[in-house]
Amino acid sequence: MPESRSLITATFFVDLIQRLGIRPPPPTGFEMSNVVIPVSLVDSNITLAASVSSTLLNTPFTAGDLVNPALNTVLADTLAQAAGNYVVYLNHGSDVGPATDYNLVLQRRDAANAANIWQMRMRVGSNGDLERNLYVTLSLNERLRVLVQGAVPGAGVTVNCALFLRAVS
Repeated sequence: MPESRSLITATFFVDLIQRLGIRPPPPTGFEMSNVVIPVSLVDSNITLAASVSSTLLNTPFTAGDLVNPALNTVLADTLAQAAGNYVVYLNHGSDVGPATDYNLVLQRRDAANAANIWQMRMRVGSNGDLERNLYVTLSLNERLRVLVQGAVPGAGVTVNCALFLRAVS
């Protein structure tokens, strides 16, 4: 495709023209080409705000240290929550040995705490540590809880699981 040029007025790119230090416009005006030339944007009058933060570790929802938790033992329960969006940080740790694997399930429960709305299964590996960051929506009086399921940690194993919630808009 052959190059074509279009006449443009100085007011169309006033800010850019001023930044480039071109004053005043040439007597015939400016021309714009249809040929794309790669450029690097290194100067801009637009500010992009960014923020990075970790989850606020306030008071956790936890059953504390549990030794030899049985199948379906509740390790953490947020109890009934207000409706809204939440950032959830799940932290699980144990003193499990290298040959022991077991399972956890994170459940979103209905307002009556009678049924799961959804659940996520997580396998705890041989190091016994597990972390998850989630962004969830809860309806009025719904809750999150973590249980031991599928397999148990084993004899003499101490387990601790904590859920941290932060309401966000």
